[in-house]
Amino acid sequence: MKKIYFILSFLILLSESFGDTLRHVEIRGNKRIQREAIAAHMRLDIGATVSPQIIDEMIKRLYATGFFSNISAELKNGTLVLFVTENAMINRVAFEGNKAFKDEHIKMLAKSRVEPHQVLRRTEVQGVMRDLLHMYRAKGYLTAVVTPKVIRLPESRVDVIFEIIEGKPTTIKKILFVGNRFFSGSTLRSELQSREATWWRFWGYDDVYALERVESDKRALKRFYNNSGFAAFYVKSHLAELSPDRKNFYLTFSVEEGDKYKFGKVDIDCELKKIDVSELRKKVAFKSGVMFKIDSIDKTKEAFVDDLGSLGYAFVNVYHTVKLDRDKQIADITFHIRKVSKVFVERIEIHGNNRTLDKVVRREFRLHEGDSLNIVKLRKSIQRIRDLNYFSTVEAQPDEGSAKDKTVIKTEVEEKMTGQFKLAGGYSGGDGVMANIGAKERNFFGSGKTVDVDLVLASRMKNLSFGVLEPYFMDRDLAVGGRIGGYYTNRSRETSSERKSFFISPYMGYQITENLGHRIRYSISVEKVTFKSQIPSKILDALPKWKKEGFGNSVVSSVGSTLVYSQLDSSFYPREGYSLEMDNSFAGLGGNVHYNKHEFEANWYYPLTDKLIFWSKGMVGIMGGGRVLDHFSLGGESFKGFEYDGIGPRSKDLDEDSVHGTRYYKIGFGTRIPIGNYRETGLQCVLFSEWGSLWRSQLPKSDVFDDNKIRGNIGLGLEWSSPFGPISLSFSKAIARCKYDQVQFIQLGGFM
Repeated sequence: MKKIYFILSFLILLSESFGDTLRHVEIRGNKRIQREAIAAHMRLDIGATVSPQIIDEMIKRLYATGFFSNISAELKNGTLVLFVTENAMINRVAFEGNKAFKDEHIKMLAKSRVEPHQVLRRTEVQGVMRDLLHMYRAKGYLTAVVTPKVIRLPESRVDVIFEIIEGKPTTIKKILFVGNRFFSGSTLRSELQSREATWWRFWGYDDVYALERVESDKRALKRFYNNSGFAAFYVKSHLAELSPDRKNFYLTFSVEEGDKYKFGKVDIDCELKKIDVSELRKKVAFKSGVMFKIDSIDKTKEAFVDDLGSLGYAFVNVYHTVKLDRDKQIADITFHIRKVSKVFVERIEIHGNNRTLDKVVRREFRLHEGDSLNIVKLRKSIQRIRDLNYFSTVEAQPDEGSAKDKTVIKTEVEEKMTGQFKLAGGYSGGDGVMANIGAKERNFFGSGKTVDVDLVLASRMKNLSFGVLEPYFMDRDLAVGGRIGGYYTNRSRETSSERKSFFISPYMGYQITENLGHRIRYSISVEKVTFKSQIPSKILDALPKWKKEGFGNSVVSSVGSTLVYSQLDSSFYPREGYSLEMDNSFAGLGGNVHYNKHEFEANWYYPLTDKLIFWSKGMVGIMGGGRVLDHFSLGGESFKGFEYDGIGPRSKDLDEDSVHGTRYYKIGFGTRIPIGNYRETGLQCVLFSEWGSLWRSQLPKSDVFDDNKIRGNIGLGLEWSSPFGPISLSFSKAIARCKYDQVQFIQLGGFM
């Protein structure tokens, strides 16, 4: 009996193993997905033998499509019945609770995985959730929670909602170093972008732990040591320890300093046959025997690339190798120059611009998608993005693309505060105590526009103006902007009069070349002077002509042009280079005031050390025609050590009012000295001196003091790059002056 049972069982298993002949297929449960599409994934033919193993593989293939949440099959008498439950279709994808990242940035993580009109795949939903958590934790939000929710809708549709509880970012409590012998911890901390959390730092995010910033810190440490002669320096490791309450990190860098090295011999290994290597040697930015500096090596490579590019070799790879003689502490440098095939920019990726629009960054690139890769243009692009002054860090590196001849430029930026608040004060003999309050936003709602308002308040004067600038009007390389405002002046003591004025001044600017820019402007102002009381004709007749010239109504209509040529390494924080500027304006295109005014300015910057920058500035001006109030003035912020309008011609009457001048020149120079850790405090000391003169009033010489004698000052300033904008306080002594000049020792405001 047992043998018969065993034989029957074997025959049943054998029949199941070999299967049955498929004669008919039924598919049940499908609503959106057509029968033909399902059959294509089943891969079963009528008349074929179907076994349980084949059915099992078929079900796996159908699950792999992601279209179904449940699948079962039943084979009976040659008929295969397939039961399916379709996954729902995504109707909407939303993110709630995110403040640290914009919706656009977060949606990039879900793109092509969880999007409207796609089939819901729970594995993809979980993958997006994990990526969101990784993104938050990389920015220091270690307590962030992301909860995906699926809301069922009629007709097998769903809404996918990612609920985000960001929590507070985890800050860095302490930054420590192990292995440093030559430099103190405070010195090394000043080179990092990461900062220790303090009670008074309520702006920025540099004290928030972020893995990307730590990697940037490691590169900054290496560069600092390499520029200090330590050619063999490297960061052995870094350790980020989280406090038990998960609120703070203790960040420790373990470093190996090595010894100091000097440059040894320099070799150039060039495979370009037509290049004279002796000419390239002239571009080497260092000499044997001087301290090893990686900046000197990079400067040499940049010079090689620029020089070879001018000779027609646009696609070259210049890199260097270092051979260290540890006994003699000498570093021999070999520059390798290789011709490379063309590499094209496949795409440009920008990350970290949570507030700034993507196009604001993208339009500063001198490279575009589809262009051939040019390292010189890439460096220029990076500098242009830095010059926006919207970001604390900007890094762009070419990475591998989808093919050998394609590259992806990955750009990482970190935003900083772009708003500024100005508060300045002073005293004028005519207007009394004066306060200047202003606010400026250089990246209005992340659009790249500049919006500012300026208010001057005094007991006898009020001035309000508003300005706006669109640097890329209609997405073209054309800057369009303007100012509008008015002022009120009460002169009841002197003339029982009030002066009211309203002005509007539109302008536009464009680049002629990369270094040469041009701006044109138009300005019209309407002024009205009225008497508050009846003035006896005897007193009115006794007033000087220049005081009476503004009585009544006047209209000033003027056009102007500014031409700027710049070879500065940065437009916001120049360290090296020069710039030239010429400005011309003409009044009389309508209106009843006529003059012509011409000014020229030159600036030069030179790095004395890595932290000390020497600067000098020269200005000259000449004009003809116009009223006294249209002429040049010097003093206050424009020439420290003297009051506003404190320099130049003055009337000989009892008031000794400034009557301005039609000629001036000024030469200034100085240097900035960081106080402590400048990146930490934003404080620096400024040593400066200015020399110049203002003369030639259009009034009769018998009525004015007018002397072209040179004036000069020497001073000390304190500057703070605060989160509200630059604030400065200067102490200056007028060491050369005329007896009728008005001096002032302390001045608030006026960024040098």
